[in-house]
Amino acid sequence: MITVIGGGPAGIYASIEAAKRGAKVTLIEREDRLGGTCTLYGCIPTKSMLYPLNIRNSIDKIGGSASISTDTLQQLAKGSIERLSKGIESILESMDINVVHGKGFLRSGKVNINNESVDSDAVIITTGTERKREEGLIYSEDLHEVDLSFRSIGIIGGDVGGLESAWMLKELGKEVYLIDRSPFLLSYLDNDMRSSITNFFKKIGIKVILNTEVKEIAKKGESFSLSLSDGITISVERVLKSFGRYPATEGIDLPKERYIKVDDYLRTGVNNIYAAGDVIGTHTAHSAIHAGKIAGSNATGSKLLFNREAIPHVVYTKPEIAYTGIMEGNCVKLQAASNGREIIERETQGFLKLCSSNDRLISAEAFMEGAEYVISIASLMIRMHLTLPQLMDFIPPHPSTFELLKDGIELLANKK
Repeated sequence: MITVIGGGPAGIYASIEAAKRGAKVTLIEREDRLGGTCTLYGCIPTKSMLYPLNIRNSIDKIGGSASISTDTLQQLAKGSIERLSKGIESILESMDINVVHGKGFLRSGKVNINNESVDSDAVIITTGTERKREEGLIYSEDLHEVDLSFRSIGIIGGDVGGLESAWMLKELGKEVYLIDRSPFLLSYLDNDMRSSITNFFKKIGIKVILNTEVKEIAKKGESFSLSLSDGITISVERVLKSFGRYPATEGIDLPKERYIKVDDYLRTGVNNIYAAGDVIGTHTAHSAIHAGKIAGSNATGSKLLFNREAIPHVVYTKPEIAYTGIMEGNCVKLQAASNGREIIERETQGFLKLCSSNDRLISAEAFMEGAEYVISIASLMIRMHLTLPQLMDFIPPHPSTFELLKDGIELLANKK
């Protein structure tokens, strides 16, 4: 018997993997629907709203026009949530996975739910993250539900959620202030990327305020007053916080620092107890899914490594922002304006940058249309440890953004 606590991406795929290998599985989820933050509140509803706005943006660039209401966007998001959540339930039911709704606890290596003990040969903790909410504020995972009739908003946090929310709301005609205490947006990226992103957001009319903290948020009638560390005060109708999530480990008695500590096989410090997903710091749904599969397999007798190397990251603005690996070594930078597909789609701003070391591709970043696809392929090339001479045999379709990837590989291979 395998018990999984947490019904988000990691928990769902851990359950499926364990069931595939013949185990009886009980999946415990505290909410009344399966899917976790990503499906119910985060990436799925957000991307469901961003997608139509991306299409409208492309139509505008070729001289056309299109419109879509905020009500329609929110209904599309809710439809995606409903369809995916029901699909998950159907898959788990077909695999005879027992789903129990309630708060699961782990104490002294034993699982308890609704004051009843659950017998388990192995346990997988996939409880994800949560946040402490402040009254009156909204968060990036709320945009598919809240009233979007406001005219101005202050977004605190220049992280992935902050950037996607800022781009979306600017496309909807809002006055957007984007405030971050770092000197750049996505400041952990290399200078080429973070400078380009910061300049782009300023160029499209978002009021980017950097090197600044919000010292006080005061409600004044129908608006909010934000007092900033540089002495400036701004007035907006709504305030959105994009940061502040933390591991959901209440009631989970395991060794942890900020996140639950695991080894390369996703084993915790307690025998036959594994952990996967955001509760161990994976930070993305696709990484959580991969970790969940490995945990489900290892809990049933396998010994697979969880490889964190070159996992792709994507920010779904337009153009997209994507990156994988650490940008160091020999690097080349290619402009999107040189690519036929980007010219066809009138998406010529941005670039692709690749880095190599010891005759291997080690990292890539792209700020351009189709970045998610190019970086996904680059991530695979890196994770497979293919050499540059081997990658020279890569034949991309024409016209496609993948040709930039091939051009970059050729430049790196010929670089002395």
